[in-house]
Amino acid sequence: MWEQKHGFPRFKKVGAMRSFVFPQLGVNPVKNGTLKLPKIGLVRFHQSRPIPDGATIKQARIVKRASGWYVMLTLQWDVSVPSVMPHGEGVGIDLGLTNFIATSNGLLVKRQNFFLDAERKLKLLQQRVSRKKLGSHNWKKASEESCQTA
Repeated sequence: MWEQKHGFPRFKKVGAMRSFVFPQLGVNPVKNGTLKLPKIGLVRFHQSRPIPDGATIKQARIVKRASGWYVMLTLQWDVSVPSVMPHGEGVGIDLGLTNFIATSNGLLVKRQNFFLDAERKLKLLQQRVSRKKLGSHNWKKASEESCQTA
């Protein structure tokens, strides 16, 4: 450990991981609102939607969120997705510095200055706050107004 310049082993802490995966499940692990997990056994869960016919459950991920524990099931399902037929003309789009968008049709869209406009307004409101007496009612009103725009 010390000769290879490695540190001491770090043990896993209780709340360190938010999720863990069961990469392989047995045949038909879901029955009557329960999920059979290896090493754990039967776990009750609320099934929000039915599993489609012909789909097989490949893996289960158990996730801890603030509202509780959830299970995400990964399914394998052979479905043919129809390809979309292209229609109309193709348009080339270029993003640039002087113009936000330039298309091959000749359409030019100017860039928007949302950030600069908001920055200018915030600077003006901060100047108004700085001119008020510290802690006064007018100072509080002005600082609330500047906080709402930021």
